[in-house]
Amino acid sequence: MFVTVYITVADYWKLKKNEILKMYTIADYCEKCFNKFIMPEIGMMKIPDVTASDVEKIVRKVYDMGKSRSTVSMVCALIRKFFHQASVDKLSSEDILKNLKPIICDRDEKRILSPEQEKKLLLAFQFTKQPELYTLSMFTGIPYMDLTECTINDYSSSDKTLKVVRKSNQYYAKLKRSEAVARVIPLSDISCKVIEFAIKKQIEKNKNFPGNESNLIFTDIDNKKCLRVTFSEYQKIRSKSGIHNFLMKDLTSSFGIYALKYKINPTSLKHYLGYKKDFSINAMALSCHNNSKDIQANDDFYRSFINE
Repeated sequence: MFVTVYITVADYWKLKKNEILKMYTIADYCEKCFNKFIMPEIGMMKIPDVTASDVEKIVRKVYDMGKSRSTVSMVCALIRKFFHQASVDKLSSEDILKNLKPIICDRDEKRILSPEQEKKLLLAFQFTKQPELYTLSMFTGIPYMDLTECTINDYSSSDKTLKVVRKSNQYYAKLKRSEAVARVIPLSDISCKVIEFAIKKQIEKNKNFPGNESNLIFTDIDNKKCLRVTFSEYQKIRSKSGIHNFLMKDLTSSFGIYALKYKINPTSLKHYLGYKKDFSINAMALSCHNNSKDIQANDDFYRSFINE
């Protein structure tokens, strides 16, 4: 294949991907990221026709999809490597990358939300389909995916507790087994009010699905298990709160950091949040003493894409 100015991004990627990915130890993952996030947006475009705005919108879209900061960082790095290689072959100018700053991702760093940010999020949750789910995750710190497994019977109004069961996969001699670990979460009065309102809504929803009632506390619009936060839900929360890099895991990490600041026993917190290993608790402890993430700068960087 000849490299000419008429070559598309897809064809050039096919020709040069091994050279671009040779420095990565996770080349397969990088290739999947390129094919999933970059190719659908600019794959059919001729390389000289791709603009700075095109590549910036790709990064912004990946972030809006609710992907982790490490995924956004990887997509950004792949774009930079791809167009650097294209500039070497004199197919493109590196000027299109001048506003695409590298995204630094620290996996160990956890986010703590300020009281003002929490208030903005609580208001933003009211514009979503599951405001009680998000609010309860903020108040209790319990990962929202764990809350979606809870049934109406798991809640005890007399004891003010919620039984949470986390299922994890274990591998023994190549045989996959599922292990369920249950823990009982004490609830504050306001958390009880939130969950009781959610149960009341679910009971009313069941009336609209005769024969297909659900005992879960939180279900989707079709009365089925509510799983992940959708792209549109993230858009609502971020636009209404003004926190344009918000992720649901921030609710848990913020709760944990505040708990450690108030001298909660780390082992008790680990059990409370349902973690089997110390990694996340250690990261929270590190952020408790040195929360160096410049959230405002990160917000401003992504918000600049919106205001163009």
